[in-house]
Amino acid sequence: MAKIGIRSVAFSFMLMMLMISLFSLFGRLRASPILSFISNTHGNRDIFLLDTRTRLVHNLTQSPTADDWSYVWSQDGRQIIYTIAIDSGDDLFVMDAVGRNRRLVQGLRTQQAFNLTWSNDGQSLVYFSSYQNTSDLYLISLANNTVTNITQSENLSEAFPDWSPNGSNLLFFLQGDMYLRDMQDDSITRITDSPAAEEYPVWSPDGSQIVFQRVDRMNGKRHLYLLDIASGDIRQLETMAAPRAQPVSWSPDSRFITLTLDTQQVIILDVESGAIQILTEGFERTLSAVWSPDARYIAYIENRRIQIYDIQQEETIRLDLDMIVLPPLIWQP
Repeated sequence: MAKIGIRSVAFSFMLMMLMISLFSLFGRLRASPILSFISNTHGNRDIFLLDTRTRLVHNLTQSPTADDWSYVWSQDGRQIIYTIAIDSGDDLFVMDAVGRNRRLVQGLRTQQAFNLTWSNDGQSLVYFSSYQNTSDLYLISLANNTVTNITQSENLSEAFPDWSPNGSNLLFFLQGDMYLRDMQDDSITRITDSPAAEEYPVWSPDGSQIVFQRVDRMNGKRHLYLLDIASGDIRQLETMAAPRAQPVSWSPDSRFITLTLDTQQVIILDVESGAIQILTEGFERTLSAVWSPDARYIAYIENRRIQIYDIQQEETIRLDLDMIVLPPLIWQP
């Protein structure tokens, strides 16, 4: 009986140690920074995942007969929603982070779904879609598996939705100016009034500021601006050259942004002091600079290849995946 008891205790101890090892291994694997991107190297456009430590690449969507276009991660990184171009419109699919449990979101087939933005509770998404020279905002309810037009504006165009970090407000553009929609009572507040067209808004992670672009309607020149939510103050951010027509990326502490310029340079901009750090010299075409969730890396596309700047080591890691890399480039949360 004593021997059986000792063996039972020993077995339980070994099982416990095995479980601890597995949890530790899972934690290390999950902590490995994952980049997602689109590639048409194998024919159709698919969404791929890159483990930036092991450099292993996984085809997440594997769409055999259609192209994947826009996509976005849930804020906890457990789900992804993406669009597949089907005939004259897009179908929306949701699945988990490893490619399982894929399901079609029923409702409207969109002309094209742009700027998918996920609520912080993971239950809803908003995007904009264009039709006959106007655009509307659409709300996806994952619980009900439905898509609803929440603006239905005739001869008006809403675009570029972006959910606030706390989930209470939806930022969007109407006829080139910025508005906030309270997602509890559906009230709408205008927050800018400018003769220029405004585009590509991005909330700071702490929800206190919004960076956006203004485009001169006469000459098409772009400039970067910062809006303070509390005061309503707006000021221009000097960037050496015009920003590219794409969203910026905030650092997790809401102190810096990274972006690409028309000169093909990637820069880091201190939004308080205006100080600029140049990461690339602009010899190659650059796109889609994005900050990693742990604040250590900035990834960007250079000449259709992924480059990663290590902020701690102050060095650039050049990845040659033997693949064509297309935007958007997004870190998995």
